[in-house]
Amino acid sequence: MPFRRRALVEMINQSDRPHRQYFYVDYERLADVGDPGGLGYFHAEFRRANPFGGWGHEITVNTPQADIVNKERLAWENNYIILDAKGRGHYVGCNLSVTNFQGTWWGEGDDMIWVDGYHWPPDLHGTGSEDYFNQAWGMQPNAFLRNGSSIHESHTGGYQTSYVQHVENPVRFQREIRVTIEHGHGNHLANEASSVAYWYAEQPTKVADPPPVQKRLPVLRDNRGRWLTDRRTQCPGRKISLNDEMRQMKALWAQKRPAEVPSRGGRSPFVRTWRVSRLLPRKALAKVPCVGLSKDLGWRSVEAGGEIEGFVDVHRLTEGRDGIVYFANRFRVDRQGVWTIRLGHDGGAKMFVDGRCVLTEPKRVNPAAPGRSSVAVPLKKGTHEIVIALDTDRGMGWGIFFAFEAPKGRPKGAGKAQLPKVLESRQRRE
Repeated sequence: MPFRRRALVEMINQSDRPHRQYFYVDYERLADVGDPGGLGYFHAEFRRANPFGGWGHEITVNTPQADIVNKERLAWENNYIILDAKGRGHYVGCNLSVTNFQGTWWGEGDDMIWVDGYHWPPDLHGTGSEDYFNQAWGMQPNAFLRNGSSIHESHTGGYQTSYVQHVENPVRFQREIRVTIEHGHGNHLANEASSVAYWYAEQPTKVADPPPVQKRLPVLRDNRGRWLTDRRTQCPGRKISLNDEMRQMKALWAQKRPAEVPSRGGRSPFVRTWRVSRLLPRKALAKVPCVGLSKDLGWRSVEAGGEIEGFVDVHRLTEGRDGIVYFANRFRVDRQGVWTIRLGHDGGAKMFVDGRCVLTEPKRVNPAAPGRSSVAVPLKKGTHEIVIALDTDRGMGWGIFFAFEAPKGRPKGAGKAQLPKVLESRQRRE
């Protein structure tokens, strides 16, 4: 951080508690700094959107309904802004933090950087958030000299901080620069996002004032994994105005997800509570055995939570590690019939009913889609145990949706079939 006449470094305690601190400051004084026009002043600027004003947060990523056209002025105005600076200088990188309310992959958005004013296409147009941070297939839990993740969501239950420093290949600008990134496909997500941009300017330049302390606090979870939102501590980003394509995609998505609410046609709401095993060593699904609740696998009770209705997310429990995790439940059926089980899953899955394998689907497809796999299963009146093995596949398998569909028709003289009931769990809930 070059300076010519004076440098002042301050650390300000804005909390209500004393904070003991020690530090070293190393600096070098030069008799001759050479051409003063060749040195820039270091700048850093914090921004936050809590939440970002995404247009379709209910829509999961990598689905046709999320993949709208985001270009020209739409992108210029709606993308999350990392840096918007005037003057002459060069941009050298940023930190980007996300609190992942939705729970699926947050980083499908492209980086777009405009140098010296608006034009289309932008001077730099990337291919995904992880690509900008020199990663691939999501962010990885690693940290290198110039790029990586100082905080990885697989270790924290949804908090992510990534960084990139392109000191050797800065983005140079003469009049102005606008560094942006989409949050989700075409800015459809409404997670919390914050950033710090780093750049050198020819002249000292005013930076944006950070929000007050209360509006910089982290968003916490309760003991069931639900996000605790508080309007008093939010600093919302600009709400994206819906265009015709966005409205159309939201309507299509609402039609696509009939299993999210009870149906008069005999489909259950999602089964929200499951007993989940500890993470076990990974093996090919064809070789994964059935296990029952009687086997000690460290079972715990996990409830669906977060922003995606009915999705039982175990990513924070497995910490993004590779292996097999079992879901198990006991259900009571009021009468014999052929029931349809609809299973949504992202990692490969294998399902057992009363110890018998009824479904094996080894392919991973992100994100998990409700009803991705369905199977008709004859069930007698009484109690049945259903076990699902999920392949976490290097942290890419996050969890499941599960719903029943009642048998069609009814025996003569029989009433309408009641949907299977989950037997109460006495296990500790997460």
